[in-house]
Amino acid sequence: MGYKSGCFGKWGLGDVNTTGVPTKQGFDAFFGYLHQVHAHYQYPGYLIDDEELQPAPGGEGKQFANDVIAGMANGFIRQYSRKKIPFFCYVPFTLPHLELLVPGDSMVPYDGKIPEGEPFVDPKRHYGNQAKPRTAYAAMVSRLDDYVGQLMATLESEKQVENTIVFFCSDNGSATALWNDGGFFNSTGGLRGHKQNFYEGGIRTPMIVRWPGKVKAGAASAQPWMFQDVLPTLAELSGAKTPPDVDGVSVVPTLLGKGKQAQPEYLYWELPKFTSMKGDPLDEVPMQAVRMGKWKAVRPQANGKLELYDLSKDPAEKSDVAAQNPAVMTKMEGICKMARVVPRRQSQPDNWQWH
Repeated sequence: MGYKSGCFGKWGLGDVNTTGVPTKQGFDAFFGYLHQVHAHYQYPGYLIDDEELQPAPGGEGKQFANDVIAGMANGFIRQYSRKKIPFFCYVPFTLPHLELLVPGDSMVPYDGKIPEGEPFVDPKRHYGNQAKPRTAYAAMVSRLDDYVGQLMATLESEKQVENTIVFFCSDNGSATALWNDGGFFNSTGGLRGHKQNFYEGGIRTPMIVRWPGKVKAGAASAQPWMFQDVLPTLAELSGAKTPPDVDGVSVVPTLLGKGKQAQPEYLYWELPKFTSMKGDPLDEVPMQAVRMGKWKAVRPQANGKLELYDLSKDPAEKSDVAAQNPAVMTKMEGICKMARVVPRRQSQPDNWQWH
């Protein structure tokens, strides 16, 4: 199709010297963080350019990584717009996210205007401490807004607005509960749970799509879709052929308001407990969730009991109706067993290093 593809931000699916790095998985360019733990730090000592370590000017603590990542993404868009080459630009920023550090200019509009709770102090000394965590969180959200504005301005200046489909979403639900926010921001909008569990507050996120003249402005849809639907959706939009062995469905009919939207039989999530790097098997039954139409089944803890919720009546998942719906539960249990592929952990090579 002639596309150039770039990834700028957090990857987390393969470190340096592995086959999982973006440039070995279809991307022409990468800049940012390759490792999940490395991506926890907002002022790292280095970032990765393809597979090369690029030290931060002035050393660790001197350069806010997302500023550089935003600049690289904008440069990528300008480069291929001017060459009149179609591009795919994936920009997974690490805002907002622990650690709660952000440049002071973003803190100023909120400083003294937000009632603070307790300071954030990491007893493990992994994350940087933050005396004003709520102020910092608000500042991070605003800085992310600024980055998105910069990207949109670049598309405008390069006359690519009507020729570019913009998708914006989060990779999971709110994580404010993980740093004792106390519910101040109400980030889940009343939904139960948060990041690291499978209630709606942990996995339901909005998807915003902008394509002037194609996607109707202000329209809303309750069509559920998740990661496996991204590939077939982008393939259809770009004119590529969807591989035959993928689980997802294209949601282009929903986006354009045309044609019949294919519906998945079910959506499935699981979260094994990775407690060892050796070769022992995973938990027999991990945390799981299944969405099938209005029904949502949740196993909130490994080897725990499966719960059932009717999201059409109870989106906050307050009433477990498993006992009243045995036939639905039988089907949900069957899906949990069928959808599960039980891998085994692989030992890491002797030269493995956590960056």
